[in-house]
Amino acid sequence: MKTILTGLIALIVGYLVGAVGGYFLVLATTSNTHDASVEAATSAAFIIGPAVAVFALISALPLLRRRR
Repeated sequence: MKTILTGLIALIVGYLVGAVGGYFLVLATTSNTHDASVEAATSAAFIIGPAVAVFALISALPLLRRRR
């Protein structure tokens, strides 16, 4: 149970870090002037956030297996 909870926390924290960081990254690098904030929010919520969440879970797996 502790392993599942730790994995879930890794996913949530990874998603939040990825979504917030991705939002500002896309805002800083986009050439779109018409709706940059919409592009940044959509990219952060649906692409960058989930990608970082999966990366955080994969990174946490060795730590989770070592704790058992």
